[in-house]
Amino acid sequence: MQTDNTIIASTDQKDKPQRPSTDECCGGGSCCPCVWDEYREALKTWRDKNAQSPTQK
Repeated sequence: MQTDNTIIASTDQKDKPQRPSTDECCGGGSCCPCVWDEYREALKTWRDKNAQSPTQK
């Protein structure tokens, strides 16, 4: 998986969603929504909110 380091580098780390700990996921794949689904959505929202255009740098 490739991450966009440009976006990550330009964001406020204190508000970044925390990855679920290993004991938060059952690993069964039947939870809806899974804690990983919620994390990915929160991370996408955080990245979109904190993304800077090239003119804002």
